[in-house]
Amino acid sequence: MSSNEKHLKRKTLKLSHPNPLFEKWLQEWKDEAASRNSDTQYAFAKALQSLKKYPLPLKTGKECLILENFGTRICLLLDRKLADYKNLHPGNDLDITLSREPSLDNEAEAPMKKKPKTKSPKKSSKLYIPTLRSSSYAILVALNQHLKAAGPPGEMTKDELQKAAQPFCDTSMFKPLPNSYYSGWSCVGQLVNKQLVKRQGNPHRYSLTESGIDLAEKLPVVDEESSLCIPNISSPPKLTNHPRIRNENKTCTTKSPQKRIEKEVERPLNILQPVIPLGTEEISSDHHLTQNSESTSTSSEWEEVIFPPGSFQTILLVDTQEIHKGDELVKALEAQGTILEVRKLKVGDFAWVSRNAVGQELLLPFIVERKRLDDLASSIKDGRFHEQKFRMKQCGLPHCMYLVESHGQRQYSLPTSTLLQAAANTQFIDRFAVKYTANSHETVAYLATFTKVISRKFSNKTLLGCKKNMLPTFDIQDDCISLISFMEFNKTSGKTRKYSVKEMFIKQLVQLRGLSVEKALAIVGRYPCPRSLITAFQEGGNEKLLADIPVGNLSRKIGPVISKAVYELYNKSILS
Repeated sequence: MSSNEKHLKRKTLKLSHPNPLFEKWLQEWKDEAASRNSDTQYAFAKALQSLKKYPLPLKTGKECLILENFGTRICLLLDRKLADYKNLHPGNDLDITLSREPSLDNEAEAPMKKKPKTKSPKKSSKLYIPTLRSSSYAILVALNQHLKAAGPPGEMTKDELQKAAQPFCDTSMFKPLPNSYYSGWSCVGQLVNKQLVKRQGNPHRYSLTESGIDLAEKLPVVDEESSLCIPNISSPPKLTNHPRIRNENKTCTTKSPQKRIEKEVERPLNILQPVIPLGTEEISSDHHLTQNSESTSTSSEWEEVIFPPGSFQTILLVDTQEIHKGDELVKALEAQGTILEVRKLKVGDFAWVSRNAVGQELLLPFIVERKRLDDLASSIKDGRFHEQKFRMKQCGLPHCMYLVESHGQRQYSLPTSTLLQAAANTQFIDRFAVKYTANSHETVAYLATFTKVISRKFSNKTLLGCKKNMLPTFDIQDDCISLISFMEFNKTSGKTRKYSVKEMFIKQLVQLRGLSVEKALAIVGRYPCPRSLITAFQEGGNEKLLADIPVGNLSRKIGPVISKAVYELYNKSILS
């Protein structure tokens, strides 16, 4: 083989900086964060490094989610920046901005540049088929069946079509998807744009176009009671010759509901391949397609929630226990112009949610426990004081506040100095914010003012739904704030939830007098379970085993008194 033949055989086209705009913006954000000495500079730097390694162009910020070190926040910033760029440069084709450097000789460059021109017209001639049991699939099948039963033109109203399509769809045609604005019906606009469905009249009536009829005839008919997916073809191939097809109707956390519905019409499907439900190696007549709907409902809990700036309102939540003696507090807050709701809170007495137009709620990162001095005294005596602080620390909200309220009574079950010391320990040891008020009127004024402040602070920010175990560090200066949903907060904060061994160990330790939550965490950090602590005692540890364990950031230690108390708890059958 000649050297010339070898050269012609290896033709590659490499792109230098295939995503120059994204690289430029990430570099700008990195530099800006560095000038403010913000930790976000490292996140932008990692994302930029990952983007430079990717050899293909990306059309949107969402597509960057496939890359390492790209999260929802950075992708959202890129999409917003890209939208601004398109508004400023409406006639500019973004593909032209890609700087290409072919690694070929000059002799081979010309034929390589001509190839994209011959491929572009073929895109419009591709046959696209919606995903099995998706909303687009259901509408096409329902219209086609109605056309066969009623005859031309086969028109249906919206209500008729929704009811007829529902048996063929895993998602609801009536209600929005969980944590989204869109129901299965939202895909009708895409079908109309694809000229598969015709919409006319007022009120609208829907029917299939010629191309829609052709497509619907090729679709397999699978309703809720079907056990087999049989395409309308004369001689299907054997099942063993084809791999299983993944259920593309399952939700995905990296795509918004709107994008997923738009993709339903455009995702091609090989009609000749039989569709086998997930989790089966062979098709049997008694196996129903229930697994698809189960997986859809399970994964829908991970739907992405995004509140754009200005699309939500802030609401104060008041625990039902705060009004058991009357609704004077609620009336006083409403008189201050505060928007509030009374709900059962598993932790705390006051919290705040942001709610959008469709009723989705994200919990703002603040929670308040209100304690009158008499209630504080009784909670210290019966042990609720330490337990409540522990549960507040575990609830997932970074800013916990104690509101200590005085009132006319001066005689309590504990000395006032003890109560004030407990409040001070809560502030300096447990790191809670502590607010003192003279009476209920000051409490109302504080809550009303705080509601207005955080409402103003968060109104110009983008709020992102996030799982509790994936929450990033909260920074009020960020443009995008990740928050948990109120439902998850209440679900994971209840007293009846299942505790881990470590959590139960902490709850056990804090029952000892003088052993705070922070000291318990320090002990558990060294001995994560009772067995490890007992083993340490049995292997030669004495009463002072825990005395030198550091606590917090103030260079304090557990001390010999607490160490002795823990030693006696786990080593004496009869406690003194």
